[in-house]
Amino acid sequence: MPLNELEKILAPARAAGIGLHLDGARLPLYFPYFGIDPADVAALFDTVYVSLYKCFSAPSGAVLAGPASLINDLYHTRRMFGGGLNEAWPMAAVALHHLDDYAALAQQVVAMAEDLFSRLREDGRVEVERIPNGTNVFRLKRKNGDGEQWRLRLLEQGVEMPAPQGDSGVFVCKMNLTWIRSSVEELGQKLLDCC
Repeated sequence: MPLNELEKILAPARAAGIGLHLDGARLPLYFPYFGIDPADVAALFDTVYVSLYKCFSAPSGAVLAGPASLINDLYHTRRMFGGGLNEAWPMAAVALHHLDDYAALAQQVVAMAEDLFSRLREDGRVEVERIPNGTNVFRLKRKNGDGEQWRLRLLEQGVEMPAPQGDSGVFVCKMNLTWIRSSVEELGQKLLDCC
């Protein structure tokens, strides 16, 4: 949500002395969508969780940040609930690999997505529904024909989509950094050629 809206929502809790936690799984998306440094958003909260797999391509993992007085005591609690993986360092290594370039690459992907959606809407064979307020999730629906067959034809062309939701033929998709391996023209053409 926009930062000014977030500040309005948090103000009463902050005034009442209530601690604030941000489930910031997709916090890094603030910059490509709103031009806001994720650190400015995180500064509004006492503790912040950031996923390593939703934006940074790690197979799993997360980071919890906050004051040492709170975080230091969580080590034993985390281990008690099965969160003490000794071999978790590869997840952090993958996330670190993507961290420095993430903002610029994510901006590139967002621009590609908007161009792609415009092309699909102009063609008219595929419906595009953007989910508002800076999320990388969107919905696609082929207007005519079997969605599953469309997905299988796309897979043969190297475009992987999730299975359609039930009988609706709606695909809930996510734009991600893999998009920069291709061009909008190539991806759009494959989506439409397979219709």
